[in-house]
This record gives sequence, structure tokens and C-alpha cells, in this order.
Amino acid sequence: MALHENAITGFTQGKLYDENRPSYTNQVVDTIAKQIEDIHSHSHIVYDVLELGAGTGKFTKRIWPKLKNKSYLASEPSEGFLATLQQQCPGIKTIRCTASDIPLSDNSVKAVICAQCFHWFSTPESMDEIKRVMCQEGKLFLLWNAKDRSVEWVDTLIKILRQNQPPSPNYSSMNWKEDIDHYSGFKLQQLLELPGVEFGGSVDDLVKNAQSVSVVASMPKDEKEKISERVRQYLIDIHQDKEHIQVPFKTMLFVYCKV
Repeated sequence: MALHENAITGFTQGKLYDENRPSYTNQVVDTIAKQIEDIHSHSHIVYDVLELGAGTGKFTKRIWPKLKNKSYLASEPSEGFLATLQQQCPGIKTIRCTASDIPLSDNSVKAVICAQCFHWFSTPESMDEIKRVMCQEGKLFLLWNAKDRSVEWVDTLIKILRQNQPPSPNYSSMNWKEDIDHYSGFKLQQLLELPGVEFGGSVDDLVKNAQSVSVVASMPKDEKEKISERVRQYLIDIHQDKEHIQVPFKTMLFVYCKV
């Protein structure tokens, strides 16, 4: 399985990730579910939905109840995350695979969902595979919970996490957007910037959230401890003695059609 090194080493602790990452708003879940319901079906469709990079099931368990009588396949390349996904989403069919090697037949999927992950595999090989398994009327949903970097303290916090670290795929770089825009197989159909999820907690909670970020989770133990302490001190300096710190988010949804 061809995965980025930070994904291999940073996405192993399913429990840490699942407990310290935000969920998704009703609005974005309902928006995607409605569009999936409206996609015309064919006899050769095997799955109504293929979720790539499903992680620990943060999005899976939110949308699954909305899709009555729909066949759903959640895929994830990390063994650690897949185990958590299976615990969190009993009854949902899962498979271990990467986006560049999807073990499904041509034109067999109505919708492909990538929640918080497309930046990890926005390669021609993966997009070829996604296009191959999607039916002609299918849709590709890319969505992210994105910390609002227009807020100064949030932007500084993210810079602290990435300081002196090798470049790693991430949403805010928008490199993934350039990749799909230069790919001839998909066309952007809809772009929505929606209100973000409610997320926050104590200083300790936000330090754990920072530790779940791949660039930090993949660090050696001593480096991880140093960056965690830097994050802790920064949050204390900015927010003083607040017991609950609200982190501003926005939800970005990109809907592509197959061409």
C-alpha cells in the first residue's frame, strides 16, 4: 500500500484520534445524504457509497443512519484505524485498501466520500481508480473540518505544530485542489463553505487534539513531548485560566462529477 510516511506512522492510534477529533455538523451530513439519494441507480451498482480513508469512522457513523437501505463500504488502509472503525461502526462493511488500489469493479459505485483525507492521496493513480469505480452519474464528495486560520491564535497554533517539520500533505496547502483541477476526469460541481462543527475543551483536551494530528503523532516520543509542552504553554498564555476554549472551525465541501 503506497502511503505517505506521516500517514503510516501518525495514523496508528485509533483511540487517540477518535476521542480527540471533532465530528461533523448535521448540515454537511444531511447535504451529502440528500445528494446521494438523488443519484440515479443502475443494476450494476454494487455499493451506493464507497468511503475512502474512513479512519476511525468519525464521518461514517454520522452519515450511515441517514442512508436507509443503502449499501455502504468503508475503506481504510491503517490497521489501527480500521480496528477502531469496526468497533465504532458495527454492521457496516469495511475493507482495508488504499485509494490507488480499490478492489471493486468498474462503474460499481454511486458515490465516493473522502472525509478529512483526500489531501493524502490526490494522485493521478488514485483519481484514476476513483473514476474507474464510479458510475457515470456518480459524485465524489470531498469534505474537511478545517480550523479557521483567519483567527490569529488558531493560525499561530497550527504554525507551532508544523514548525521545523518536513512538508506534509494537508488541507490548507490546497495542493490537493491543484491536483484534482489538473485532472481531466472530474469537474467541480459545487463548493460549499458551511458553518463549522462545535469543538473545544480544556487546555489538556486541546493538547490531546494536537497530539492526534499526523505531523505530531508521527514524531519520536521526546519531540512529541516538547511540541505538546509548547502547545500547552501557548494556549495558557493566550487563554489564561479559561476552563473551556472554543476552537473555531469551518466545514468545506467540494462536490465533483465524473466527466
